[in-house]
Amino acid sequence: MVEVKVVSINPVDYKVRSNEDGLNMIYGTDHPAILGWDIAGPVVPWAIKSLNLTRVIMFSAR
Repeated sequence: MVEVKVVSINPVDYKVRSNEDGLNMIYGTDHPAILGWDIAGPVVPWAIKSLNLTRVIMFSAR
């Protein structure tokens, strides 16, 4: 588990969102599409005891 501190929309999300055809090609025609899957934050202590709990990670949740 990660305590989410920061989320962002990366350049690819921005470009896909600005082009309706690109949005449909990647996400299909079901709208609204959720953008902003890039996440950063500290590992929650009780979630994974074997990791260094001071570690801050970043990842794409897709």
